[in-house]
Amino acid sequence: MRWIIASWILLSPAVASAAPRVSLELATEKGFPITGSQQWSKLLTDLGISNFRIRSATGSDHPVIEQLGDDASPSYRVVGILTSGNVLVVPGGKFSTRDAGAIRNWLSNLADQGEAGVTERRGAFGLLRKQLAEVHDDLKQPIEFSTRDMPIAEALAKLEPQLKFPFVIDVVAKPELNDVKVEENLSGISAGTAIAAMLRPAGLVLSPERPPGGALQYRIAQPVTGREAWPIGWPPEKKPIEVLPDLYEFINVEIRETPVKEAVDAIAERLKVPFLYDRNAMALHEIDLEQVNATVPSKRSTYSLILQKVLLQAKMKPELRLDEADKPFYWITSVKPLGK
Repeated sequence: MRWIIASWILLSPAVASAAPRVSLELATEKGFPITGSQQWSKLLTDLGISNFRIRSATGSDHPVIEQLGDDASPSYRVVGILTSGNVLVVPGGKFSTRDAGAIRNWLSNLADQGEAGVTERRGAFGLLRKQLAEVHDDLKQPIEFSTRDMPIAEALAKLEPQLKFPFVIDVVAKPELNDVKVEENLSGISAGTAIAAMLRPAGLVLSPERPPGGALQYRIAQPVTGREAWPIGWPPEKKPIEVLPDLYEFINVEIRETPVKEAVDAIAERLKVPFLYDRNAMALHEIDLEQVNATVPSKRSTYSLILQKVLLQAKMKPELRLDEADKPFYWITSVKPLGK
Protein backbone atom coordinates (compact mmCIF):
# COMPACT_ATOMS: atom_id res chain seq x y z
CA MET A 1 0.00 0.00 0.00
CA ARG A 2 1.07 3.58 -0.60
CA TRP A 3 -0.86 5.17 2.23
CA ILE A 4 0.90 8.06 3.94
CA ILE A 5 -0.14 9.26 7.39
CA ALA A 6 0.07 13.02 7.03
CA SER A 7 2.88 14.80 8.80
CA TRP A 8 5.23 17.62 7.85
CA ILE A 9 8.89 16.69 7.42
CA LEU A 10 11.52 19.27 6.49
CA LEU A 11 14.08 17.58 4.28
CA SER A 12 17.71 18.57 4.64
CA PRO A 13 19.44 19.94 1.52
CA ALA A 14 21.29 16.64 1.18
CA VAL A 15 17.99 14.71 0.99
CA ALA A 16 15.82 17.12 -0.96
CA SER A 17 16.24 17.06 -4.76
CA ALA A 18 17.98 20.08 -6.25
CA ALA A 19 15.61 22.80 -7.43
CA PRO A 20 15.82 23.87 -11.09
CA ARG A 21 18.23 26.75 -11.70
CA VAL A 22 16.66 30.11 -12.60
CA SER A 23 18.72 32.89 -14.17
CA LEU A 24 17.41 36.47 -14.47
CA GLU A 25 18.24 38.95 -17.20
CA LEU A 26 16.68 42.34 -16.43
CA ALA A 27 16.50 44.78 -19.34
CA THR A 28 16.05 48.46 -18.46
CA GLU A 29 13.76 50.66 -20.53
CA LYS A 30 14.60 54.21 -21.57
CA GLY A 31 13.93 56.50 -18.59
CA PHE A 32 14.69 53.82 -15.99
CA PRO A 33 15.84 55.60 -12.78
CA ILE A 34 19.60 56.04 -12.35
CA THR A 35 19.45 54.51 -8.86
CA GLY A 36 17.17 51.66 -9.97
CA SER A 37 19.92 49.17 -10.81
CA GLN A 38 21.40 49.51 -7.34
CA GLN A 39 17.97 49.03 -5.71
CA TRP A 40 17.19 45.89 -7.71
CA SER A 41 20.67 44.45 -7.23
CA LYS A 42 20.37 44.82 -3.47
CA LEU A 43 16.84 43.36 -3.43
CA LEU A 44 17.78 40.28 -5.45
CA THR A 45 20.96 39.76 -3.46
CA ASP A 46 19.00 40.00 -0.19
CA LEU A 47 16.67 37.34 -1.58
CA GLY A 48 19.66 35.05 -2.04
CA ILE A 49 19.60 35.35 -5.83
CA SER A 50 23.03 35.57 -7.40
CA ASN A 51 22.42 34.46 -10.96
CA PHE A 52 21.17 37.73 -12.47
CA ARG A 53 22.35 40.65 -14.55
CA ILE A 54 20.92 44.06 -15.39
CA ARG A 55 21.48 45.60 -18.82
CA SER A 56 19.99 48.13 -21.20
CA ALA A 57 17.02 46.93 -23.23
CA THR A 58 17.14 46.38 -26.98
CA GLY A 59 14.24 46.85 -29.35
CA SER A 60 13.53 43.13 -29.40
CA ASP A 61 13.41 42.61 -25.62
CA HIS A 62 10.15 41.47 -24.03
CA PRO A 63 9.22 39.43 -20.93
CA VAL A 64 9.86 35.75 -21.63
CA ILE A 65 10.67 32.47 -19.92
CA GLU A 66 12.92 30.05 -21.75
CA GLN A 67 13.22 26.48 -20.54
CA LEU A 68 16.67 24.97 -20.90
CA GLY A 69 17.08 21.22 -20.62
CA ASP A 70 14.34 18.58 -20.67
CA ASP A 71 11.34 18.27 -18.36
CA ALA A 72 13.20 15.83 -16.14
CA SER A 73 15.95 18.33 -15.22
CA PRO A 74 14.97 21.78 -16.47
CA SER A 75 16.51 25.17 -15.84
CA TYR A 76 14.97 28.51 -16.76
CA ARG A 77 16.25 31.74 -18.29
CA VAL A 78 13.98 34.69 -17.57
CA VAL A 79 14.07 38.01 -19.37
CA GLY A 80 12.29 40.71 -17.40
CA ILE A 81 11.74 44.37 -18.24
CA LEU A 82 12.54 47.13 -15.74
CA THR A 83 10.25 49.98 -16.75
CA SER A 84 10.74 53.73 -16.52
CA GLY A 85 8.48 53.57 -13.48
CA ASN A 86 10.94 51.20 -11.76
CA VAL A 87 8.59 48.21 -12.06
CA LEU A 88 9.79 44.73 -12.96
CA VAL A 89 7.62 43.04 -15.60
CA VAL A 90 7.98 39.28 -16.07
CA PRO A 91 5.59 36.70 -17.53
CA GLY A 92 2.69 36.43 -15.10
CA GLY A 93 3.80 39.22 -12.76
CA LYS A 94 4.59 42.86 -12.12
CA PHE A 95 6.64 43.85 -9.05
CA SER A 96 8.09 46.89 -7.35
CA THR A 97 11.10 46.95 -5.04
CA ARG A 98 8.64 46.62 -2.15
CA ASP A 99 7.42 43.21 -3.36
CA ALA A 100 10.28 41.03 -2.12
CA GLY A 101 7.94 38.30 -0.81
CA ALA A 102 5.91 38.20 -4.02
CA ILE A 103 9.09 37.97 -6.11
CA ARG A 104 10.33 35.09 -3.95
CA ASN A 105 7.00 33.28 -4.46
CA TRP A 106 7.14 33.89 -8.22
CA LEU A 107 10.62 32.43 -8.48
CA SER A 108 9.66 29.50 -6.25
CA ASN A 109 6.58 28.72 -8.38
CA LEU A 110 8.66 28.93 -11.56
CA ALA A 111 11.28 26.55 -10.22
CA ASP A 112 8.59 24.21 -8.90
CA GLN A 113 6.15 24.04 -11.81
CA GLY A 114 7.72 25.81 -14.74
CA GLU A 115 6.19 28.59 -16.82
CA ALA A 116 2.63 27.35 -16.21
CA GLY A 117 3.22 27.77 -12.47
CA VAL A 118 3.55 31.56 -12.86
CA THR A 119 1.41 32.33 -15.91
CA GLU A 120 -1.56 29.97 -15.67
CA ARG A 121 -4.51 30.75 -13.42
CA ARG A 122 -5.07 28.09 -10.78
CA GLY A 123 -8.20 25.99 -11.02
CA ALA A 124 -10.05 23.87 -8.47
CA PHE A 125 -7.96 22.64 -5.53
CA GLY A 126 -5.26 25.16 -6.48
CA LEU A 127 -4.14 22.88 -9.32
CA LEU A 128 -3.05 23.75 -12.83
CA ARG A 129 -5.18 22.73 -15.80
CA LYS A 130 -2.86 19.84 -16.71
CA GLN A 131 -2.86 18.58 -13.12
CA LEU A 132 -6.66 18.67 -12.90
CA ALA A 133 -6.86 16.71 -16.14
CA GLU A 134 -4.48 14.08 -14.71
CA VAL A 135 -6.58 13.79 -11.56
CA HIS A 136 -9.85 13.52 -13.49
CA ASP A 137 -8.44 10.84 -15.80
CA ASP A 138 -7.19 8.90 -12.79
CA LEU A 139 -10.47 9.14 -10.89
CA LYS A 140 -12.70 8.16 -13.80
CA GLN A 141 -11.57 4.54 -13.57
CA PRO A 142 -14.48 2.35 -12.42
CA ILE A 143 -14.55 0.44 -9.16
CA GLU A 144 -13.95 -3.19 -10.10
CA PHE A 145 -15.21 -4.96 -6.96
CA SER A 146 -18.23 -5.03 -4.69
CA THR A 147 -17.93 -2.59 -1.79
CA ARG A 148 -21.08 -3.52 0.10
CA ASP A 149 -20.49 -4.02 3.86
CA MET A 150 -16.74 -3.46 3.40
CA PRO A 151 -14.93 -1.18 5.88
CA ILE A 152 -13.91 2.02 4.10
CA ALA A 153 -10.25 1.37 4.90
CA GLU A 154 -10.44 -2.03 3.21
CA ALA A 155 -12.20 -0.59 0.15
CA LEU A 156 -9.57 2.14 -0.22
CA ALA A 157 -6.73 -0.33 0.17
CA LYS A 158 -8.22 -2.51 -2.56
CA LEU A 159 -8.80 0.46 -4.85
CA GLU A 160 -5.46 2.23 -4.42
CA PRO A 161 -3.41 -0.06 -6.73
CA GLN A 162 -5.69 1.03 -9.60
CA LEU A 163 -4.84 4.71 -9.06
CA LYS A 164 -1.86 6.68 -10.27
CA PHE A 165 -1.64 8.90 -7.18
CA PRO A 166 -1.53 7.77 -3.52
CA PHE A 167 -3.87 8.46 -0.61
CA VAL A 168 -2.62 10.69 2.20
CA ILE A 169 -4.74 10.09 5.29
CA ASP A 170 -4.92 12.60 8.12
CA VAL A 171 -4.28 10.94 11.47
CA VAL A 172 -7.67 11.98 12.89
CA ALA A 173 -9.44 10.45 9.87
CA LYS A 174 -7.95 6.97 10.11
CA PRO A 175 -10.20 5.56 12.91
CA GLU A 176 -13.34 6.44 10.95
CA LEU A 177 -12.07 4.51 7.93
CA ASN A 178 -11.95 1.33 10.00
CA ASP A 179 -15.18 1.89 11.94
CA VAL A 180 -17.57 2.79 9.09
CA LYS A 181 -18.68 0.32 6.42
CA VAL A 182 -19.78 1.07 2.86
CA GLU A 183 -23.52 0.41 2.59
CA GLU A 184 -23.86 0.42 -1.22
CA ASN A 185 -22.18 -1.66 -3.87
CA LEU A 186 -20.20 0.97 -5.78
CA SER A 187 -18.93 -1.45 -8.42
CA GLY A 188 -18.94 0.14 -11.89
CA ILE A 189 -19.00 3.72 -10.58
CA SER A 190 -16.00 5.94 -11.24
CA ALA A 191 -13.43 6.03 -8.44
CA GLY A 192 -13.78 9.75 -7.67
CA THR A 193 -17.54 9.64 -7.18
CA ALA A 194 -17.33 6.32 -5.34
CA ILE A 195 -14.64 7.51 -2.91
CA ALA A 196 -16.51 10.74 -2.17
CA ALA A 197 -19.71 8.75 -1.56
CA MET A 198 -18.09 6.17 0.76
CA LEU A 199 -16.29 8.86 2.78
CA ARG A 200 -19.37 11.02 3.37
CA PRO A 201 -21.04 8.83 6.06
CA ALA A 202 -17.72 8.85 7.94
CA GLY A 203 -17.69 12.65 7.92
CA LEU A 204 -14.66 12.71 5.63
CA VAL A 205 -13.83 14.20 2.22
CA LEU A 206 -11.39 13.65 -0.63
CA SER A 207 -9.21 16.56 -1.82
CA PRO A 208 -6.60 16.24 -4.59
CA GLU A 209 -3.53 18.33 -3.83
CA ARG A 210 0.05 18.93 -4.82
CA PRO A 211 2.38 20.10 -2.04
CA PRO A 212 5.09 22.58 -3.14
CA GLY A 213 7.88 20.62 -4.74
CA GLY A 214 5.91 17.38 -4.39
CA ALA A 215 3.69 15.16 -6.51
CA LEU A 216 -0.08 14.91 -6.84
CA GLN A 217 -1.84 13.00 -4.08
CA TYR A 218 -5.32 12.45 -2.61
CA ARG A 219 -5.84 13.78 0.89
CA ILE A 220 -8.53 12.12 3.02
CA ALA A 221 -9.52 14.34 5.92
CA GLN A 222 -12.34 15.96 7.82
CA PRO A 223 -13.96 18.83 5.91
CA VAL A 224 -12.46 22.25 6.57
CA THR A 225 -14.10 25.58 5.75
CA GLY A 226 -12.44 27.02 2.67
CA ARG A 227 -10.93 23.73 1.51
CA GLU A 228 -12.55 22.20 -1.56
CA ALA A 229 -13.76 18.61 -1.56
CA TRP A 230 -14.25 16.24 -4.49
CA PRO A 231 -17.99 16.05 -5.22
CA ILE A 232 -20.28 13.05 -5.42
CA GLY A 233 -20.79 13.46 -9.15
CA TRP A 234 -21.84 16.47 -11.19
CA PRO A 235 -25.17 17.78 -12.56
CA PRO A 236 -25.42 16.90 -16.26
CA GLU A 237 -25.11 19.74 -18.77
CA LYS A 238 -27.50 17.97 -21.15
CA LYS A 239 -31.22 17.58 -20.58
CA PRO A 240 -32.17 14.54 -18.46
CA ILE A 241 -33.97 12.93 -21.41
CA GLU A 242 -30.68 13.00 -23.34
CA VAL A 243 -28.72 11.53 -20.43
CA LEU A 244 -31.20 8.80 -19.50
CA PRO A 245 -33.98 8.42 -22.11
CA ASP A 246 -35.69 5.60 -20.18
CA LEU A 247 -36.65 8.12 -17.49
CA TYR A 248 -39.40 9.41 -19.73
CA GLU A 249 -40.84 6.09 -20.83
CA PHE A 250 -44.56 5.92 -19.97
CA ILE A 251 -45.80 2.92 -18.02
CA ASN A 252 -48.98 1.95 -16.22
CA VAL A 253 -48.32 2.05 -12.49
CA GLU A 254 -50.09 1.53 -9.20
CA ILE A 255 -48.25 1.39 -5.87
CA ARG A 256 -50.15 0.57 -2.68
CA GLU A 257 -48.59 0.93 0.77
CA THR A 258 -45.20 -0.31 -0.38
CA PRO A 259 -41.99 0.53 1.51
CA VAL A 260 -40.27 3.38 -0.30
CA LYS A 261 -36.99 1.46 -0.49
CA GLU A 262 -38.72 -1.47 -2.19
CA ALA A 263 -40.41 0.79 -4.73
CA VAL A 264 -37.19 2.69 -5.47
CA ASP A 265 -35.24 -0.56 -5.88
CA ALA A 266 -37.78 -1.72 -8.46
CA ILE A 267 -37.38 1.52 -10.43
CA ALA A 268 -33.58 1.31 -10.19
CA GLU A 269 -33.67 -2.21 -11.61
CA ARG A 270 -35.73 -1.00 -14.57
CA LEU A 271 -33.52 2.05 -15.25
CA LYS A 272 -30.28 0.06 -14.81
CA VAL A 273 -28.35 2.92 -13.19
CA PRO A 274 -26.81 3.08 -9.69
CA PHE A 275 -28.76 4.73 -6.85
CA LEU A 276 -26.62 6.23 -4.07
CA TYR A 277 -28.17 7.42 -0.81
CA ASP A 278 -27.30 10.45 1.28
CA ARG A 279 -26.94 8.55 4.54
CA ASN A 280 -25.96 11.71 6.42
CA ALA A 281 -29.19 13.49 5.52
CA MET A 282 -31.26 10.39 6.26
CA ALA A 283 -29.68 10.06 9.71
CA LEU A 284 -30.06 13.76 10.50
CA HIS A 285 -33.74 13.84 9.54
CA GLU A 286 -34.44 10.33 10.90
CA ILE A 287 -35.58 8.95 7.57
CA ASP A 288 -35.85 5.17 7.23
CA LEU A 289 -36.93 4.20 3.72
CA GLU A 290 -37.84 0.71 4.91
CA GLN A 291 -40.34 2.10 7.43
CA VAL A 292 -42.09 4.67 5.20
CA ASN A 293 -44.74 3.38 2.80
CA ALA A 294 -45.51 4.93 -0.57
CA THR A 295 -48.75 5.01 -2.52
CA VAL A 296 -49.13 6.07 -6.17
CA PRO A 297 -52.67 5.89 -7.64
CA SER A 298 -53.23 3.81 -10.74
CA LYS A 299 -52.34 5.88 -13.81
CA ARG A 300 -50.00 6.11 -16.78
CA SER A 301 -46.80 8.00 -15.92
CA THR A 302 -43.04 8.19 -16.49
CA TYR A 303 -40.32 6.66 -14.34
CA SER A 304 -39.10 10.18 -13.60
CA LEU A 305 -42.44 11.32 -12.13
CA ILE A 306 -43.04 8.04 -10.31
CA LEU A 307 -39.62 8.20 -8.65
CA GLN A 308 -40.19 11.77 -7.52
CA LYS A 309 -43.63 10.97 -6.07
CA VAL A 310 -42.41 7.88 -4.24
CA LEU A 311 -39.41 9.60 -2.66
CA LEU A 312 -41.34 12.73 -1.72
CA GLN A 313 -43.50 10.61 0.59
CA ALA A 314 -40.32 9.96 2.59
CA LYS A 315 -39.25 13.62 2.29
CA MET A 316 -36.51 12.61 -0.12
CA LYS A 317 -35.72 13.65 -3.69
CA PRO A 318 -33.75 12.21 -6.63
CA GLU A 319 -30.91 14.12 -8.31
CA LEU A 320 -29.61 12.85 -11.63
CA ARG A 321 -25.81 13.18 -11.70
CA LEU A 322 -22.82 12.01 -13.75
CA ASP A 323 -19.65 10.35 -12.51
CA GLU A 324 -16.16 11.17 -13.86
CA ALA A 325 -16.72 8.86 -16.86
CA ASP A 326 -20.00 10.68 -17.67
CA LYS A 327 -22.07 7.70 -16.60
CA PRO A 328 -25.42 8.62 -15.00
CA PHE A 329 -26.47 7.71 -11.48
CA TYR A 330 -29.06 8.93 -8.99
CA TRP A 331 -28.16 10.71 -5.77
CA ILE A 332 -31.03 10.27 -3.32
CA THR A 333 -31.04 13.02 -0.72
CA SER A 334 -33.38 14.83 1.66
CA VAL A 335 -35.65 17.62 0.48
CA LYS A 336 -34.38 19.51 3.53
CA PRO A 337 -30.80 20.80 3.56
CA LEU A 338 -28.46 19.26 6.11
CA GLY A 339 -28.38 22.45 8.14
CA LYS A 340 -32.13 22.38 8.85
